Amino acid sequence: MWKFLCKKGIGPNVLELASGTGRISIPLLREGLNVTGLELSQSFCEFATQKALPYKNRANFIQGDFSNFDLNEKFDTVFVGYNSFLHLLKNENGEACLVSVKKHLKKDSRFYIDIYMPSPLHYYRPENVRYPTIEYFDSQINEEVLIEETNNYDPDREVNQLIWYYSSKTKKDFLINTFTTRMYWPDTMNRLLIDAGFEILNVWGDYNLNPFSEESTLQIFELKL
Repeated sequence: MWKFLCKKGIGPNVLELASGTGRISIPLLREGLNVTGLELSQSFCEFATQKALPYKNRANFIQGDFSNFDLNEKFDTVFVGYNSFLHLLKNENGEACLVSVKKHLKKDSRFYIDIYMPSPLHYYRPENVRYPTIEYFDSQINEEVLIEETNNYDPDREVNQLIWYYSSKTKKDFLINTFTTRMYWPDTMNRLLIDAGFEILNVWGDYNLNPFSEESTLQIFELKL
């Protein structure tokens, strides 16, 4: 995501919504940008602040809810990456977030939303069947870790409840996480954004800036007021 943003020539003053532990913010700081991160978890803010100590004059991590915020500042670029927008489970939550974002944009600012494209096949899986999702190397346990998931999709609310099971060769299900996300289909996103007063400049289907299509796995919106 951060490489995609750098391709767009963002900045110099950037606001990341749902900034987490600084996964995107820290690389942007390394690129010389000034970054403010808004994150609900105080512990994540503290962790990101520690990671950003070499760039402390250009980094500011603030505890707050990105569905309703006022930082009394305007930015050149605002973005919400890696599906964090999907934590806004109701249309009214998404609408409130967009109202808040508008307060923080200049006339020539850009706003980016990065979410994945829902797949009907993905959400009508057999109950309690695990599907491999992500594989990564965990430096803390010094092993490869496989994440499997089960999900329960509510088509009326367009909400997906997921359970992630983390396992290594020696530790089965050493971590289990449950979380809920909203599935924003393209027509819903277009309506929300236009009704909120945004102009949709581009919709890409991947981080290589290929146009969005029926085969795309991502919905990446570039917006302005």
